[in-house]
Amino acid sequence: MLLKEWLIENYMKEELADYAGVIGAVSSEEAEQMEASDLAEKTAAFLLQPEIMRKRLGVMTDAQERLFDRLTEENMIYNPARQDADLVLQLAEMDYAFLSRDDVLVLPDDVKEVFRSEVDTPDFRRTRRMTGWLMECLWYAGAFYAVVPADTMLRLYAVRPGFRANLAEMRELMKGIPQDLTEMYFTGENFIVADYMEPDRMEALLKEQGDHTYCLPDWHEIRDYWDNQYISENAAYKALQEFLTGGCGLETDRVDELLSEAWAEFEIGDTAEQFLEKAKEAGFVLTDPAQAKRFEDLVKQCRENTRMLPLRGAMPCEAASLKVVDNSGTRVRSGKKIYPNDPCPCGSGKKYKQCCGRDKNR
Repeated sequence: MLLKEWLIENYMKEELADYAGVIGAVSSEEAEQMEASDLAEKTAAFLLQPEIMRKRLGVMTDAQERLFDRLTEENMIYNPARQDADLVLQLAEMDYAFLSRDDVLVLPDDVKEVFRSEVDTPDFRRTRRMTGWLMECLWYAGAFYAVVPADTMLRLYAVRPGFRANLAEMRELMKGIPQDLTEMYFTGENFIVADYMEPDRMEALLKEQGDHTYCLPDWHEIRDYWDNQYISENAAYKALQEFLTGGCGLETDRVDELLSEAWAEFEIGDTAEQFLEKAKEAGFVLTDPAQAKRFEDLVKQCRENTRMLPLRGAMPCEAASLKVVDNSGTRVRSGKKIYPNDPCPCGSGKKYKQCCGRDKNR
């Protein structure tokens, strides 16, 4: 299958027009005047330009690159295992590999040919490795800092052994990231999440964060957060996971939902009581008093061990040693809370964490 054919089969004209406009293939005015087949052809031609492919695939993480390499093997299609589902969706978001209706990951033949013949060079691999790690750092920094001085981002990038960049190198890496693949902007002095570019929202956030220092994690935590949208290796969350799977007998998917929802709530500073009430409203009720008490205690422990945006990445349990916690600020929030595993409100059919939610936290 060719890329054009895939676009025709899987996009309505209006959807394709919106998509083509977002990636810069055509203007909205031009798209309105084109037939669907012509629009698909022009969009495919844009994506198949080596410099465009080099830029869009240049943001792949290490795991995404390994999966993409499997797809470039002769006649390779990939029927993903359950544990690879999120990785598959991440790769599909880059526009070159597609998940079919029968859940097979497909790489169009012309994508494979251009990548092999004109894109895949040692220089591309080196730059991809650097940019892919930067993408993970941007995702982490957007979630736990939102507004990040350039020197702090350089320090965050360098927590992984073998990765170091100066400001000029970081600027060049940022230029290589298509804006539709990240919500983090670089102003020259700060990295800022799009939602906080508005002065009033930025001021409210900075007031809440006060003079908390930027808490730098271990690099494995950055990767863990990228993969799971919470720190799955955090001891408190592992204890809650064991309780939910062993003591409550919940299925893995439901446990993952509860853990990521808990982290999402605590990440922005909500209390354990607020999460417990929302879990009850969602139908999670333990009738055994001992189990209910154990669940409550574990949830409280999780909150104390969650890295938080108001604390600039520190956990409440460690913030006291860094600075006295001030909860008097007004939390920056907007609209109805959307949990990571909820269907994305944009209508894509993906989970929020793998669609608009991923962009919002980068």
